[in-house]
Amino acid sequence: MDDSTATREGLDPYTHEPTLPEFTVGAVLGHSWIALKRDYWVLVAAAAFYLLVEGLVGLIQKGLFEGGGEELQWSFSGIDALLIDPHVSAGMAYIGLLAVRLRRPPIGKVFAGFTRYLTLIGIVLCLYVTMLIPLLVVGIGAGLGALVGLALDEPAIGTVGGAIVGAVPAFFLILALSARLWLARLIALDPLHDADRVFDCLRASWELTRGHTWPLVGLNVIAFVFAAASAAACCLPLLFIGIPIYYLVDPVAYEMLRRKAEGEEGP
Repeated sequence: MDDSTATREGLDPYTHEPTLPEFTVGAVLGHSWIALKRDYWVLVAAAAFYLLVEGLVGLIQKGLFEGGGEELQWSFSGIDALLIDPHVSAGMAYIGLLAVRLRRPPIGKVFAGFTRYLTLIGIVLCLYVTMLIPLLVVGIGAGLGALVGLALDEPAIGTVGGAIVGAVPAFFLILALSARLWLARLIALDPLHDADRVFDCLRASWELTRGHTWPLVGLNVIAFVFAAASAAACCLPLLFIGIPIYYLVDPVAYEMLRRKAEGEEGP
């Protein structure tokens, strides 16, 4: 491939990798749209598979609820949240990453998450554990509120008030921790990254997102709201645009940040 052909196809003439702008919220959203148009039907097919899996899980949960009660249903929900959904979601994100890199992603890559099965389970468990930190903030707020309430002979009101006050920073802490650590699932699947163990992936995500926490939070909120709005408009918008865009935002952001980090490290 010569330099003029590479430039015409949106590739860097030296590395023959797709050119990407600097990381900003607008740049991520804009390039997600470009990637969606380029591999539209593959991404829609992946979204259809994702909806099929979620639909089957929903049917199993409904059957368990009708046959065994609410406790059995909640048990299966926990199994799905740890053993099934993270791997399918990671496969969706990996297809998005391949689309960003102009790799013409095969639909079978939606199963890529299952190739790093135990690693992704470990990452999800660590993410759940980190969510205990915001709960600790709420607990501290409730405790301080209870002390103030005791002084005013209103311990119950003080406890509730303190918990509400503590919930505000806890909410933003959840968003920040999720933004800093969520790219670990892509790092675990990315063949260009050498992180193999759970903590290596989490550490790499933490380093990669340093200084970009709140733009990433904004991107996650925008993608979630967009997907939720698509779902509210019935299934077709969710299938044809909501889910594909949702699973492109993280890969685009990841690829921009990865290349920036590699450029700063130098050869």
